Amino acid sequence: MTPRRYKYCYIKHFKYRTAEEFALKMLRGRRQGKKFDVEKYLDIYFNINKFTDEKLKVIEHILNRTFPKYHKKKFEYI
Repeated sequence: MTPRRYKYCYIKHFKYRTAEEFALKMLRGRRQGKKFDVEKYLDIYFNINKFTDEKLKVIEHILNRTFPKYHKKKFEYI
């Protein structure tokens, strides 16, 4: 049996994170020089967690960035 390789395995715990924890995790990723699309992960976060203006404000404040896509549309997630 071949030994398992966990080198390429990455678990995202968006379901269990608050908006503040999520934003801080995104900041840590940016500081390490990794290039990733924050909006993509924000979509994943809001697909799992209910969208609220308060959560969006916290994330925008911590990341010091606005996400106009979410201000234009007021849609409900699952």
